[in-house]
Amino acid sequence: MLNVIIKVILRLAFRIQVRGLSHYDAAGDRVLVIANHVSLLDALIIKLFLSNDLAYAINKSAADRWWAKPFVHILDFCVIDTHNPLSLKKLIDFLQQDNKVLLFPEGRLSNNNSLMKIYQSTGMVLDKTDATIVPVHIEGSQYSFFTRAQGTVRRRLFPKITLTVLPGEKMKLADELKGQKRREASVEYLTALMREAKFQRRTSCHS
Repeated sequence: MLNVIIKVILRLAFRIQVRGLSHYDAAGDRVLVIANHVSLLDALIIKLFLSNDLAYAINKSAADRWWAKPFVHILDFCVIDTHNPLSLKKLIDFLQQDNKVLLFPEGRLSNNNSLMKIYQSTGMVLDKTDATIVPVHIEGSQYSFFTRAQGTVRRRLFPKITLTVLPGEKMKLADELKGQKRREASVEYLTALMREAKFQRRTSCHS
């Protein structure tokens, strides 16, 4: 009931629009949703407006912060440590049980409204699980007062927020790639995918 109330409030306040939701519905059972991360609202909005069965893989350092505490009963947290192989193995095992997880590949909030460095751990999770990747681009929340991009954007009280969901796909890397080269290739793949999501968002706005 609380989720429904919060969803209604968010929809009214931010005029939230979701484009391409059918792509998420068609992705199957083992899904890793990747998204850009520009505000503290992002995980909450993506979960409430995509699916309630979507778990959120949050970095341990972020989960311990004060702003994460109010969302514990709304978001189904999977707390991970991107530098701990055992923690990542738990996330891999969880996905392999045909679950759906939201993960921000940048691992942290953008402070300049641009794509930041992507962690190699996200690519490793995809490589080990064969999960379907569903890219999501969130646009508008960077203009809210929940962003860290101060000075680079003009913030306002209730900006319109749009989620653009791209068709799901699986990461395919050449078999001969091993070790560090394989991890670097996965980062390049994810970077290109997230840039494509941003481009599709802009295209849909001007079509």
